[in-house]
Amino acid sequence: MNLQVLVVEDHKEWREILREEFRNHGCTVASADSLSSAEELLGDQAFDIVTLDMWLTDEEHDRSVGMSSGWRLLLLERLQHRHPDTWVFVVSHAFDSDLERGYEGDPERAFQLSKLGVSDYAPKKNFDAQKIAEWVELVRNHKTPGDDAGGFPVGE
Repeated sequence: MNLQVLVVEDHKEWREILREEFRNHGCTVASADSLSSAEELLGDQAFDIVTLDMWLTDEEHDRSVGMSSGWRLLLLERLQHRHPDTWVFVVSHAFDSDLERGYEGDPERAFQLSKLGVSDYAPKKNFDAQKIAEWVELVRNHKTPGDDAGGFPVGE
């Protein structure tokens, strides 16, 4: 099954890393360097997977909304409601400090992210490309996000 993937990432090197990893697993990949361009792409076509950088910069959007990171979560909420069959995965530095304090086993944080439609999270710090293979396999084996077999991991 050829999955359609949208990589939303403002740093070119990370965008390329993620695009290449998904392509290595037989996916068709589009990318956006801002939320504005991501929203355009999401309006034009359906995606099986969206990866999102939580610290995405989009100066025009930041000024119009008057927030820094909170509006980024709005994209997740809109994705969950407008595209319920799209799997959302976060690849970001956003929570790396939390990870160092034991975030992976924090069910409260995992619950908050899962309520926003995030199926899993991979920190950029110590990024393991195997995570992409896991996500592709997960999506190929399950029809919709939130199936009992899927879900956000809360620790080993």
